[in-house]
Amino acid sequence: MEILDKTKLIKAQTETKADIYPRSVDVTIKDAEKVYGDEDPDFEVEYEARNGDRGHISNDEIRFNLSRTPGEDVGTYTIKNTMQEVQGNYNVTFIKDKLTITQKRRGRLCHPRCGQGVSG
Repeated sequence: MEILDKTKLIKAQTETKADIYPRSVDVTIKDAEKVYGDEDPDFEVEYEARNGDRGHISNDEIRFNLSRTPGEDVGTYTIKNTMQEVQGNYNVTFIKDKLTITQKRRGRLCHPRCGQGVSG
């Protein structure tokens, strides 16, 4: 009977190579609206992996910093992201949207003593 010397055993090693690419994700900035004179609302986003890719995407993994074109007059302002598009394991495309500032609604106030309407 032959006894094997464990120190002379050769481990077979195999090397495997794989190309790993960042996951492509679209982040859509949702439309927002506010009334003239009000504070800006919190801007919201939606995540969607491209090309039928599935799996969990969370805002812990994708970072963004949303801001908008300056201005407070009634009109439309672009909401945009200022963070990088390549983030770790993600290649992110930010889809801009808009903030619409609408006119403050003016009602007709009634003066209690004279019954005449007063614009307000």
